[in-house]
Amino acid sequence: MSTLSSIELWEFLVLPLYLGLIYYFAFRVKSLNIKRGNSYYRYYVWGLTAKVVGSIFFCLIYIYYYGGGDTVMYYDSTRPFVDLASTDFGAYLQVLFGDNTVETKSLFTSETGVPYSYMYFNDKTCMVLRLTSVILLMGFKSFLIASVLLSVMSYVGLWKIYKLLCTYYPELSKILCYAVLFVPSITFWGSGILKDTYTMAATGLIAFSFHELFIKKKLKSVANWAIFLLSVYLLLAIKPYIFMTIVPCLFIWLIFDRMEKTKNILVYGLASPIFLGILFVGMYFIFSGLGDMLSKFSLDQALETAQIIQNDLQRAEQYGENYFNVGVFDGSISSAIGLAPSAIFAGLFRPQIFEAKNIVMLISGLENFVLLVMTLGILIRPGIRQTYLIIKNNSYIKFSLIFCLLFAFIIGLTTANFGALVRFKIPLFPFYLSTLFIIYFYPRLAQFESTRKTTTG
Repeated sequence: MSTLSSIELWEFLVLPLYLGLIYYFAFRVKSLNIKRGNSYYRYYVWGLTAKVVGSIFFCLIYIYYYGGGDTVMYYDSTRPFVDLASTDFGAYLQVLFGDNTVETKSLFTSETGVPYSYMYFNDKTCMVLRLTSVILLMGFKSFLIASVLLSVMSYVGLWKIYKLLCTYYPELSKILCYAVLFVPSITFWGSGILKDTYTMAATGLIAFSFHELFIKKKLKSVANWAIFLLSVYLLLAIKPYIFMTIVPCLFIWLIFDRMEKTKNILVYGLASPIFLGILFVGMYFIFSGLGDMLSKFSLDQALETAQIIQNDLQRAEQYGENYFNVGVFDGSISSAIGLAPSAIFAGLFRPQIFEAKNIVMLISGLENFVLLVMTLGILIRPGIRQTYLIIKNNSYIKFSLIFCLLFAFIIGLTTANFGALVRFKIPLFPFYLSTLFIIYFYPRLAQFESTRKTTTG
């Protein structure tokens, strides 16, 4: 099984046929929803285009600039699945739905090729192989076409985040599309054959479906339950630490949403700590029960995992010039708390421009620099006091900030190099950026609402 070294001419020639079909349905979705009064759908096709372009650039850069990498290894290990489907579909179904054991791997032959063992025998990477094999079948084994198809399918998760935000802040639909749909890191790292593309989509889906089911109380919606359970399954199967980070934060969102609607300060003050305490106890038992699925990020192994990675950082030659270190970690809770500021800063704002060693990291550095400037700008205008009041009175912003800070802390503490960090951090971008935009424009929205009520009254 040879490693992919180039994109064949026929892939470029056939891709427009796929894109023609994709855009036909995309424009229909846009048109139908605008007719229904959902004006924010005017950005639907533009957001899709950003993902498609990002996917194409992703393929070109990994093939012709990097000369390979994780995405190529995933492709090389997925092709045997597709070749097995064409020679023995029954055997393909066995490896698709069965356990990734020595017995199922023996179903692959010299004719089909064999997946890389380190990928096949790892439950999380094997899940990516299985999912990608279905897409590769749809794309006639083309690396380029399969990548674009995956980027289009994963767009639904990103769009759901944007749709959720527009239900709360329709006046900010234009600016919020830049926070969700046009973030360079998401359109690039979240549009190729990688774990991150699947988990970015699942993160958006779990946030949207949770909101629909529990905050909007659409508990009878079969579709939303299906989306919620699918997203939970994907996160647990591929990157369980995202699940264990976002789920408690979603319930915190629910609690504060309910408390804010009581309009009773005494009830709000007394009930919130009680419900939060119940939440943390419940999450403890849930995560303890999911110990096997959470793997190295389970409650009893998370700190040990972080320590192993930090010790591993001492071997800088393994990571070349892209490694970084947030400080010495001894595996204790007190040590983790002490490293929290540097870990959160790394998770949110690194690499910076001066830390970039290649063009891809430079683009990420520019993006992080802008993010840092925007964050500091919030403290100047609308100011610390106004920002505090906005956070205090907005349950979504509470959820978003808690999730982003917790997620940044986890990836900052447990990630060894910038190459991995820029991929791992993409789930926090739409939430963090949308929060910055909402805080900045919220006073104007409040003034707008006040003026409208006065006018209509």
